Amino acid sequence: MTHTLTPPLGLHAYMACRRSGTQLICIYCTFLSLYWEGLARHSRTGPTQDCQLGQAQDDKPFKGPTMLTVFIYLMIFVGVTVALYQVYEVNYNINFANDLKLSDADKAHLSELAQKAEVAKRGDASAFNQAVARIFGSELDPHIVLRAFSEEKLSTYAIPLVRRRKRLENGREASLCHLPRRNIRVLMISLVIVNSMLAQFLGGMSIFTLLYPATSPAFTWLNSPAILMLLTFLLIAVSHGISRFDMYRHDLYQIGELMRQAPEGRPLQGQSA
Repeated sequence: MTHTLTPPLGLHAYMACRRSGTQLICIYCTFLSLYWEGLARHSRTGPTQDCQLGQAQDDKPFKGPTMLTVFIYLMIFVGVTVALYQVYEVNYNINFANDLKLSDADKAHLSELAQKAEVAKRGDASAFNQAVARIFGSELDPHIVLRAFSEEKLSTYAIPLVRRRKRLENGREASLCHLPRRNIRVLMISLVIVNSMLAQFLGGMSIFTLLYPATSPAFTWLNSPAILMLLTFLLIAVSHGISRFDMYRHDLYQIGELMRQAPEGRPLQGQSA
């Protein structure tokens, strides 16, 4: 007689959801099925180190999870999903949605300066100079702003310049000594990715420890879903802070690069020195 191995319930859920082509639903069904299966075995046999997924179970009745337990595991799943989304969001904001991070007033300023910069390149820079003085203050050299709007992509210098215009109005950030010289964006993105991987690890451990609880005193906290949930959301908050800081610092870095490239005292095209 031949014996066939029955795959775990979670694998059945994964394969069924994979056919639908919806990755998020696939992960959700796998998570819930593995959680329910692990909780059932945990309540019947108790947590042991040598329990196997295919091991026969006794006839002890299954005690369903409490609402608090279900809520905690649901929040862990939500946290893991948000952590995965943050990696996508950081990439999208950098490559596609840089201008979407502008306020309505900044978008209006960006459009106005872009139009007047085209006129300034043809010779008449008076309207552009007045717009620069009104938007950025009198401390910022109009030649620098024109150079920013001369780039093919406004996201290179013009958008960071407009987005941080309030920092430039008082002239403090217009000084090169206050602007960063190193681009640490790769490091910031790497930290977001690492935090996302840690959140996925914590989500996986919340299920794994149902069947194989940690026995080492240094890792017994992994057996507490509440602690894993709090750590997951802590990682989300840290990643959010990193992404906000990265956008702020990268804007200042781009402004510094712009000012280091633009020679001071250079007259605008068509304007006498």
